[in-house]
Amino acid sequence: MLGSIVVGLLAGVFGGLVCTWVAADDRGLLMLMVLVVVLGVALALAGVPATEGVRPPEVSLMEAMNSGQQPEWLTWLNPVLGVVGAFAGSRLVRNR
Repeated sequence: MLGSIVVGLLAGVFGGLVCTWVAADDRGLLMLMVLVVVLGVALALAGVPATEGVRPPEVSLMEAMNSGQQPEWLTWLNPVLGVVGAFAGSRLVRNR
């Protein structure tokens, strides 16, 4: 989960950097941030409900890994990380 958080934040920073380089003004960054929030919330709302309980012994480790699910709080944290990362990435470009 920690790796997912780090990758999400770094992806947001990279997206903010690229968006600031490409966009003519601040509206490009704002549009990126709105898009990240809208898509992130849509994915969180459409998420598959988590199954509970202990993995049955007949399910192999590979099958368990393929059907693994992230916690719900992490699904809601991803859009926040994207927006924070995009904002931070845009500030890196503007400060130079």
